[in-house]
Amino acid sequence: MSCNSWTLCGLLLSGSALLFGCGDDKGGDNNSAPQTTQAGRDTSAISYVDYSTAMTFDHCSGGTSQYATNDFYVGTTGAVSSDTLIDIVKAAQLSFETLNGASYFNVNAATDLAIDSANRLEICIDPGEGSNGAGYKKGIIIGASLSGSNLDFILDHELTHVIATNILGKDLPSVLSERWFDEGLATLFADNVILTKSQMSSLINLNSGGILTPANVASKGAEDIWSYDGKNTSYYYPAYNTVLRYSMHLGASKSDFIQILFKMREIEQGCQTQQASFYSSTGGMHGSNSFSSMSNACNGLDTGYETTYNGSIINSNDVFQVAFDEVMSHNGSGLTMSQLRDNTYFVNNVVNGFLN
Repeated sequence: MSCNSWTLCGLLLSGSALLFGCGDDKGGDNNSAPQTTQAGRDTSAISYVDYSTAMTFDHCSGGTSQYATNDFYVGTTGAVSSDTLIDIVKAAQLSFETLNGASYFNVNAATDLAIDSANRLEICIDPGEGSNGAGYKKGIIIGASLSGSNLDFILDHELTHVIATNILGKDLPSVLSERWFDEGLATLFADNVILTKSQMSSLINLNSGGILTPANVASKGAEDIWSYDGKNTSYYYPAYNTVLRYSMHLGASKSDFIQILFKMREIEQGCQTQQASFYSSTGGMHGSNSFSSMSNACNGLDTGYETTYNGSIINSNDVFQVAFDEVMSHNGSGLTMSQLRDNTYFVNNVVNGFLN
């Protein structure tokens, strides 16, 4: 993959249609729930306290939080009732605990993510967002019009991004990961929708006669090719999830997808260690002793001072594929990123096989 745009984009749902929308240059989805709703999860066991601290999101700039659960604080600068603030922060806490559980990420918020009552995530309630939501490493921005199952859906999708980004240790997953994987995972954990054979065929076959398959969508820029080609935007995220579901069909598991995130973090940390060593041994002529949460430390292009993983040179474009292939090699699926990116393989095995 390439180090993608700092814009993370998401989906807007209106009725049964998914409409594409983008966050700002700090990243994050812009996600909206269906207009029909059912009762949400029971949050009666979730406790909250009065809590005041400065809000940090631009949407809530100058405001202070009002309530907190164990892992979140919530506030607004708009006209939002206390009941709404409480409902959202309690629902977020329960969604977070559910996603951290054994059926999803299977992580410990405090030890794996460094998130606890001393390091809470922020929830900025912006009435101007309506029924939309956006996820970032430090928390979420969400509208005030969500409730019930719609609220749970948005929280599950956006908090998947939040948890994944915190596992990676970067401000945005795109620094190390790929768009199709990020949004596929959020879709898998939120509503688990996939495409039919006819829907996938209509998406990947371009008017130019070419093919763009989901696993080749490493960045928002690649995804825009579908948009420019007039494709149905409601197909994008289910298409990404279809790739993950196909992987599971071959023997992969949700746990494997989480291990890919941890493997990317391990590779990045190894590259940082090597860069620091190069910097020290050359008096600052090579390598680095300063690392950004918005960049990748793997650089296999500095002759004589290339970063390596398992004895092979690795650069920023390789991290996701190396992590994916290594994890998949241990689950019996026999699946590789090269296969998923190959158009003939994808058409024969996913479109005309798995989806047939």
